[in-house]
Amino acid sequence: MVCSDSRPVRCLDGDFGPQGENVVHDFDEGWQKMAIAAMEKGFSEEDVFSASQAGGFGWSGPMSSMFAARLAPFEKLLSHPDARLRKVGKIGFGHYAEQRDKHLAHEKRAAVRGDLS
Repeated sequence: MVCSDSRPVRCLDGDFGPQGENVVHDFDEGWQKMAIAAMEKGFSEEDVFSASQAGGFGWSGPMSSMFAARLAPFEKLLSHPDARLRKVGKIGFGHYAEQRDKHLAHEKRAAVRGDLS
């Protein structure tokens, strides 16, 4: 992604694809470089995580599946050589793992009750 914004953190939102498609943004080398540049300019790891959440996307299927898919790119960051990106990975992974587990429990309860709406 090319970004001409003078505030790098504003360029980290990425393109999540057309509405209605199950698209999950992957943090490619360009995104990683932009994230590092943003943190070098004083943005925190939390700022980078928040900026990565901007933009819209669609999803069809169980919410737990969406959150499981959304945590995958953050899981990859957990082993990144840059400690700051590892922290972004930890923030995102923790957030999405918690949401996945919460929704999975809700979906299981709904299935037991026969309420799959």
